[in-house]
Amino acid sequence: MQDLANHPLWLRVNKDGPVPEHCPELGSCHVWTGCLVDGYGQLQHPNTKRRVYAHRLAYELANGPIQGGELPVKQRPCVCHRCDNRACMNPAHLFLGTHFDNAMDRVRKGRSAKEVPSKWRISPSGVREILASTASTQALADRYGVTNSAVRQIRLGINRKSIASGGNGVGMKRDQLR
Repeated sequence: MQDLANHPLWLRVNKDGPVPEHCPELGSCHVWTGCLVDGYGQLQHPNTKRRVYAHRLAYELANGPIQGGELPVKQRPCVCHRCDNRACMNPAHLFLGTHFDNAMDRVRKGRSAKEVPSKWRISPSGVREILASTASTQALADRYGVTNSAVRQIRLGINRKSIASGGNGVGMKRDQLR
């Protein structure tokens, strides 16, 4: 690990940022003042010269390299914000998680567009009804309160598996559900 306090990364950080209202015990955010893309700080990594998220580099400087970079994107560890401030670089506000952890953190904090991601809201019996139905995708999406994409993915066998054996239904093929 490098000397975190003296790293040049901190030249572009305002350490007197806001204190998160939902968790003031964290203290103030260290806000990135450089380039922002979708609210996240970005910069050129000093070693690889590739564009990286500034908060990810801050996490690595504080905690060491993040393992799993060779995994597919959705399976790679991501650096999440306890403070919900995308521009925050405070290592005390950052934690390592999965994309699922990050999505569930968003749901718990009420920052998600929907209470629970739609693909997790349909019961196994609802999946069977969708697979057996000849109704349009739009009609089924309206009936179950999900997106057209969620219905299409169920019909294609992408989102649901192992329903017959009591599982949660993600990924099983249509003929395996009967």
